[in-house]
Amino acid sequence: MAKERYNEIFGRNLRAYRESLGQTRLVFVRQYDGFASTLASYETGNKGPSLKRFIHICNSLRVSPNFLLDGLVPVRTELLEIQALHETMERLRGAERQKVQSVQSTFIRCALETPPGMREANLGTRLHLLRLDAGLEIEELAERCMIAKPTLQGCESGQYDPSVPVVLRMCEVFEVSPEYLLVPMLTHLSYADERLAYLRPRQIKALLDITRALVG
Repeated sequence: MAKERYNEIFGRNLRAYRESLGQTRLVFVRQYDGFASTLASYETGNKGPSLKRFIHICNSLRVSPNFLLDGLVPVRTELLEIQALHETMERLRGAERQKVQSVQSTFIRCALETPPGMREANLGTRLHLLRLDAGLEIEELAERCMIAKPTLQGCESGQYDPSVPVVLRMCEVFEVSPEYLLVPMLTHLSYADERLAYLRPRQIKALLDITRALVG
């Protein structure tokens, strides 16, 4: 993911969001303690925020990273399984729906209680667990994300944060959305069921498989 493309797409989406609110730049930036001149640089694609600034904007505006990065989000993410899960449940009514929901809740509770868990994990730990689940050595992930091994080690240890373009490369490797990867840094989640944000990707897939088996 090139930095220039990130700047361009983020700026376009941020401007579209501001215009959907009918707000001027001066009014808009007050929501996240920004400057109109910096916002202008964002919207024209001349500049992009660091990860911490990006997260601050998302949290202040209560908007999903997936929205502000729309056009950069990988095609294959956990959102496909979640959408399929929703569509499957929409077909159910009454006692059958309650039965399936009860099984789902039991599965989710057991998954969340099984260590190592994602609920209390910071970003570095979340990256580490996702890498292990993907069966990747740190050298391989660093190469696929086009960063140095020490840089990735620093991200996993929490010494520093990856850039947004690197986050997007990680999303492609792990097949997750930016919001899923950045959950530990977010104060507002867009998931209809926030528990899903703390399941591992393979657990979300298993939940979908179990649901489909019960529905038949």
